[in-house]
Amino acid sequence: MEKPFNNLSPAQAERLDLVTEEMGEVLHAIGKIKRHGYNSFNPNDILSNSNKQNLEEKLGHLLYAINLLSLYGEVWQSRIDDYQYCRENTIKQWMHHQ
Repeated sequence: MEKPFNNLSPAQAERLDLVTEEMGEVLHAIGKIKRHGYNSFNPNDILSNSNKQNLEEKLGHLLYAINLLSLYGEVWQSRIDDYQYCRENTIKQWMHHQ
């Protein structure tokens, strides 16, 4: 069987697809908040979560997908933590309201 051009196993590709999907859902949740606010919810479904709760759920799903990449050694959590720390120190000059 011929290897795919990117040398990814089906499992690796699936994990990356999961991260991509979850990122898209986070973006969708943020779009709803930007349009309607954190506390808004679907008026046609009074049992639905608020936009804030939906964002929290989607962020949790994204973190799970990222953790899967780390669990299988495709990314290193320690490096992610290092980059997070570096970004924390460099982004401040560009943030206007924090």
